[in-house]
Amino acid sequence: MKSFLAFFAESKSAPLYHSTSIDAVQKILKSGKIKASHNGQVSTTRDKNLNFHPDATFTLDQEKIAHNQKITPTEWHSKKGGSVKKDRKQDENDRDSSMARSESEESIEGHVPLKHARTLSIHKDIVHSLTKPKTEHEQHIEDHPNDPDNWMRPVTPTSYKERIKKWESIKKGAAKHGIKLTTHG
Repeated sequence: MKSFLAFFAESKSAPLYHSTSIDAVQKILKSGKIKASHNGQVSTTRDKNLNFHPDATFTLDQEKIAHNQKITPTEWHSKKGGSVKKDRKQDENDRDSSMARSESEESIEGHVPLKHARTLSIHKDIVHSLTKPKTEHEQHIEDHPNDPDNWMRPVTPTSYKERIKKWESIKKGAAKHGIKLTTHG
């Protein structure tokens, strides 16, 4: 059994995880930081299996972040309601304070620079959707750009070129910031 001091030291050195949507990943990589929400904090967890956005998860170095930023434990779902406002049943993210599941959540004050990110794990279904081959429809438009019937085959915002461009942007952004890309799911 671990001593309290060993547990405490481990909790302060454990990686932190920030899960988000794939569209937000692009914005984060472009800006070079995970921007704080309206309350001035970035929400993270020490539980790598807990994610509200299963698209993608950044793994962050808690020890490095703690050198320059305040990290505060937060229990949105604790029975005691650690950070839940007393006059509201739910917080701003509609999380029910009566749920008794520990999220091992940590709130980081301010934006988190990507120099503190170790890895970016993207769900395999998202990777597949971004890298899948052209559809028959997309290939037809490319092969026959002047086909008068193409008006019946509009190119969607998620066309092959758009998907590949998004995937390449993510790979380039991760490499620029020294973040290892992995997949999960």
